[in-house]
Amino acid sequence: DVKAKDGDWNKRLLLNHIYSLESLKRVTQMVLNSDRYYNAIIFVRPDAQLKKTVPVKRLRNLNAGDIVLPDEDHWMGLNDRFAMGPFSSMVLYGLRIKELQSYRAASGRIISERFLKFYLKKHKLNVILDGDITFSLLRPSKSDVKGAEKEKVGTGG
Repeated sequence: DVKAKDGDWNKRLLLNHIYSLESLKRVTQMVLNSDRYYNAIIFVRPDAQLKKTVPVKRLRNLNAGDIVLPDEDHWMGLNDRFAMGPFSSMVLYGLRIKELQSYRAASGRIISERFLKFYLKKHKLNVILDGDITFSLLRPSKSDVKGAEKEKVGTGG
């Protein structure tokens, strides 16, 4: 059961989302602590298998405040499994866990895609949806979450 009675995801999914946001925060903080500046940052979920080459040339034409997201699987908000953009936009993206508790208090429940949409709008980021960024999510069995079966681990084929 994905949804608990109060409208939130079940506890396991909610914790996984919080762990994911915390990981993004830690990576972002490591970048900030390095005292190095990057023109752009790309965040990709570790279980994402890209179907096409990421259009990184697009990063050259972005302005401060832009953020590029895939144009698929928005589930009542915005896809939170991949993002790329200028340094300042991506730092905001990576630190969004800092506002999760206040969002939960105001909205009554947490849905990752809704939270991302709310957060990006609040921070006035210009969302650019890119249909060329497509991927599948893989599980440890290497099966595609959307149903296309991949090679099974340990079966040799």
